[in-house]
Amino acid sequence: MVCGNSLESSYSWRWPWPASSAVVLLQLNPTVLDTTYQSSIGAAALIQFVNLEPFAVDIYWINYTGDRVSHHTIAIGGSYFQGTFITHPWIAAEFGSGDTPTQGTGLLLDGFLAQTVNLNQTTALADIAYIGLLPSSVPEPSVLLLSLAGGAALVSTRSRKKNAGSARTA
Repeated sequence: MVCGNSLESSYSWRWPWPASSAVVLLQLNPTVLDTTYQSSIGAAALIQFVNLEPFAVDIYWINYTGDRVSHHTIAIGGSYFQGTFITHPWIAAEFGSGDTPTQGTGLLLDGFLAQTVNLNQTTALADIAYIGLLPSSVPEPSVLLLSLAGGAALVSTRSRKKNAGSARTA
């Protein structure tokens, strides 16, 4: 465990610090991903979703026709690994608020696109997707995704509001 981490004292789980080769994904605007993106063919990847919210969250994949597909619910302080592809968008919503394939519904929190090709689905090489406000001790997400994903409109304003409370902005 990491000493002196205020988040650690709030949760009874170990902080999933990224491996030296891991990429912390930029939190993207989930509404833009939900309403304008769809999956396409790309290289294999692996994402570790980490819930920093004080409530459970639902994880949705945006499929090839632009519809949501429910994949997992993550408990408070929980995490899980999801095999995916570089071009597949993912969104997180507050648990129970987006239980529909309909775009633009539910309390959307964050969106993500994997960055690292991971053909063997090696967990040590997984990209990390932090859901919720990042504590100041978490490494800054890579800005490479901005140029790959098409610009600043895709970036969530939440990713830059560290330690700013639980206000929802997108």
